[in-house]
Amino acid sequence: MDHCPEKFWPDILEVMTAQEEAPLAEAFLRASLGADREIRSQVARICRLIRRDDAFLSVMETLANDPEPEVRRMAITSLAARSGDGVYRILAYLYEHDPCTSHRYYIFTCSEIYRHRETFDWLVENLEQPDRLLQLAAVRGMTKMGAAGRDYLEAFLDSLPNDDEELKQIIGQELDRNGGYTLDANS
Repeated sequence: MDHCPEKFWPDILEVMTAQEEAPLAEAFLRASLGADREIRSQVARICRLIRRDDAFLSVMETLANDPEPEVRRMAITSLAARSGDGVYRILAYLYEHDPCTSHRYYIFTCSEIYRHRETFDWLVENLEQPDRLLQLAAVRGMTKMGAAGRDYLEAFLDSLPNDDEELKQIIGQELDRNGGYTLDANS
């Protein structure tokens, strides 16, 4: 990669990953620090091909701090394809520190977060936000948290004011689909 234009780095990394070249982590780290945002986004997407968890997590930690929102979003997408405490640690970092709150929607699509208790608090926080997309993601996430999530949604639904009919309907439908809850016609 030393003597190759930056625009070819993603292709080189794909070949290196397929052949499991030894300096793979170093090559990905170097590419993730490249000057071009589009190249870094492609690197974030290709990272999901890395087989070794330590190499993958090392590159993801770098990309989680990238100044470009698109690069961080692609990193979240790559993290969604993996599991483990290291993946959760990076997703938790992004949840807390990513200035682009719309990335929370992508974080909520990552199955790894639902293995951790802290996620419940994140979902509660987003249910109470005015952003309807995040509310919907939080409602869906709560149903993935098992009985505790469904119980919380039922209580939250009962506490909603009557003028928030759209959110009531969203929660009622999600509960019905995931546990047989029927929205009371008198509420």
